[in-house]
Amino acid sequence: MTSSRSGAGNPLGLDEWSRYFRRPDMHGIEALHARFVRHRFSNHAHDYFVIGLVEEGTQTYRYRGVRQTTPSGGVFLVNAGESHTGEPATEYGYVYRTIYPDSTVLRLVIGDLQTSNQTPYFTRAVLHDPKLFRMLQAFHRALGGNFPLIETETRLFSSLRLLLSRYSEFQNSKRHKIRQDKNETTNDPPAIVHRRNINGASYSEAV
Repeated sequence: MTSSRSGAGNPLGLDEWSRYFRRPDMHGIEALHARFVRHRFSNHAHDYFVIGLVEEGTQTYRYRGVRQTTPSGGVFLVNAGESHTGEPATEYGYVYRTIYPDSTVLRLVIGDLQTSNQTPYFTRAVLHDPKLFRMLQAFHRALGGNFPLIETETRLFSSLRLLLSRYSEFQNSKRHKIRQDKNETTNDPPAIVHRRNINGASYSEAV
């Protein structure tokens, strides 16, 4: 885990902080727990998925040509390869958690749902699903609390299984075209992408 904290330039005196997690023993899954008040992510895309939940405040992001807003208790999604931004919706900022599974991880879950090699496609951007929220939050707490591997992985796969069964389609049967900007899409690990966005510099520290 790595962490950073900053309150500079914040008129309300609210600290911004972020904590990054990576589990090589759990299919390389990466996660972020953060509070952002002034920070904004510029438009970008990457070759992994984003599954986030907002614990406090309100988050907003431009995605699929629409301004999406995620209130506290909401879940937000981004498909791999689709450009998006990310910023607070109010001056009080927001606290959120995200995971960044790649297609390999999601295919492992798909194997439990149907016989398919295809990559899922999230059909919605912002969800109000209390059960899913609680399951994702339980996984994050297990990850941050250094719970045993089997328990943490079970929580991860259970939440992803519910998410995919309710809110995904498969590219072999649906004519979805991923909106990908080759100039902005990256396959850098999530921690590096976010550190670069926050600090304006490359980040190579192991997490």
